Amino acid sequence: MSGRLLISSLPGELRAARLDDDGSLQDYLVQRHGSGSGEGDMAVGDVWVARVLRLQKNLGAFIVLGGSKPALLDWADCRSGLSEGAAVTVQVTRLAQAGKGAKVKAVDPPAPPQDAHALPLRLIRGDEPLSLLGATVEEVLCDDGDLLATLRRLLPADVTARLQGPRPPLFDTRLEEEIDGLLAREVPLPGGGRLLIEPVETLTAIDVDSGGKAAGPETNLAAAKEIARQVRLRALSGLIVVDFLAMGGRGQRDRLHATLKTAFADDPVETSIFPPLPSGLVEIARQRRRPALHEVVCRYAAWQPSPETQGYAALRQALAHPPAAALTLTLPPAVAAALEGPLAEARQAVEAKLGAPLRLCMAEPEAPQPSGTFPGEMLE
Repeated sequence: MSGRLLISSLPGELRAARLDDDGSLQDYLVQRHGSGSGEGDMAVGDVWVARVLRLQKNLGAFIVLGGSKPALLDWADCRSGLSEGAAVTVQVTRLAQAGKGAKVKAVDPPAPPQDAHALPLRLIRGDEPLSLLGATVEEVLCDDGDLLATLRRLLPADVTARLQGPRPPLFDTRLEEEIDGLLAREVPLPGGGRLLIEPVETLTAIDVDSGGKAAGPETNLAAAKEIARQVRLRALSGLIVVDFLAMGGRGQRDRLHATLKTAFADDPVETSIFPPLPSGLVEIARQRRRPALHEVVCRYAAWQPSPETQGYAALRQALAHPPAAALTLTLPPAVAAALEGPLAEARQAVEAKLGAPLRLCMAEPEAPQPSGTFPGEMLE
């Protein structure tokens, strides 16, 4: 085992960062209530007893599960005599994505449901995304005492778990800056060049750009390693199409293919990497085990952080201040509204830790981000 797992929690939000032995970020996870990051608290591997909503010949059965959209059971997996309204036991194989429901496969039920009217009913809990990050770490640090107690009951006996934070913050400035960079469209490559990462509704396009400089095969190899890292950190899934720089021949394509396979070898998520085409295009298919980072923290899958994301960032900055400090947060109206609405419980929890209420001050509408300063007055 090696590395550390940092877990930071506020009401409605959990963030986890896995660091290797030298402190570099290896994986990152954000979970939020109601953000779609759980799609009705659904997980890959869940076993549900549910009902068939409708059958569509040669396509499959649409199954009502715990999510907002019906899941799809492939036609080839539909048992003979399956009808609309019938109960069926299925296992989740892919979470919902891009407006489509989850995908499921038929399984034998471990136990019959006691109350058919309670359908859909989950019989077995599938994988927990947090467990993918902490599978082999030797230490877990958490800034929430209640969560830490739960983690200690779940972790292996040889994993150390201890409380750290919120002052100083568990996620230091360097780590926060690196996390902010995971929403950047452009990623510089060592030795020159860059990646341009563009998620769209049906796939993610990644372009390897030389940056106007002469570039050889080594640029593609450096890009392959960084692509594997960015895909994992951003939780990109589904079809990923990479446009590499032009290659000289079969030998260079084979070397690139081998480098990509090695770079993805430690990824716990099932990933298929297809051989490069002569044009330089490479297709990568990665199982959807959790929503992509931009789907959770950005509005409408855009690159700009949502008001909720900005609100949580403001609360974390406030927590870094000493207790008993009356702080004024100067925020755009949408962010202030989030702190008074969906993030009210998180704001109240921070106020309780500070021992004083947070004063929300509306910034001018054109102000794009929350203020980086928190002018505070000590309570009289």
